[in-house]
Amino acid sequence: MGAPQGCVLSPLLFTLLTHDCVTRYECNRIIKFADDSTVIGLVRNGMETASRSEVEHLLGWYDSNNLALNVSKAKELIVDFRISEGAHQPLEIKGVAIIFYEDRDFQGHHYECYSDCGNLQSYVSRCNSIRIDSGCWIIYEHPNYTGYQYFLTKGEYRDYQSWMGFNEKVRSCRMIPTVSTLPYRGSYRVRVYERPEFGGQMMEFTDDCPSVHDRFHYQDIHSCNVLEGYWLFYEHPNYRGRQYFLRPGEYRRYNEWGALTSRIGSFRLIMDCY
Repeated sequence: MGAPQGCVLSPLLFTLLTHDCVTRYECNRIIKFADDSTVIGLVRNGMETASRSEVEHLLGWYDSNNLALNVSKAKELIVDFRISEGAHQPLEIKGVAIIFYEDRDFQGHHYECYSDCGNLQSYVSRCNSIRIDSGCWIIYEHPNYTGYQYFLTKGEYRDYQSWMGFNEKVRSCRMIPTVSTLPYRGSYRVRVYERPEFGGQMMEFTDDCPSVHDRFHYQDIHSCNVLEGYWLFYEHPNYRGRQYFLRPGEYRRYNEWGALTSRIGSFRLIMDCY
């Protein structure tokens, strides 16, 4: 869809095209112009995760709408009001990629993904091998981040057995923002509860837990509150079985983190993945 320059329909068409180009974090803003859009991010306590992840999210929107970002004209402006200037790692656009291949050993049709994608079926019909340039990713068996979850780090996966998959179905993926371009350096805190809706016994953790039963004295976690950091829950002790990725937020029932039952045997924090 297009219109001549200066056409009265141009503003309306542009608004319709970009209506779903919105921020995913409340601390960020996107100012949209036809050829000069801007992402504004507020950084607190040195944490740049939200602003950097917003850029990756915007790149994903470009890809989904068959648009291309002119990286050579993209600029990063930093406004720092601190008395002493802190260290800053330059933003790397399209620096983290996961590549999905339809056949084993990185053969056949492939698709490069740079941000979260809720439905990969538009790009690959199946997935038998994966290559990750850098960072951490969660891949899902079904669209919209559902089904079996698999935590992957930088490396090459020549067949689906190498990521402990059951079949060639990979329908969605999520990039872990903590390592999009800057490793997470903050603290980790999660509260687990014996019952749904944050009821029953509660215990707060700040480190890895190889056995939930040994430390929490229960074999089931019905709800939890991730206060800080990113975590992986496992179905069995010693980090075995089905995996569940949890971002900061409240999970009132176990199905909200993708589980079919409340059984959690262990969990650990997601650290640097480079």
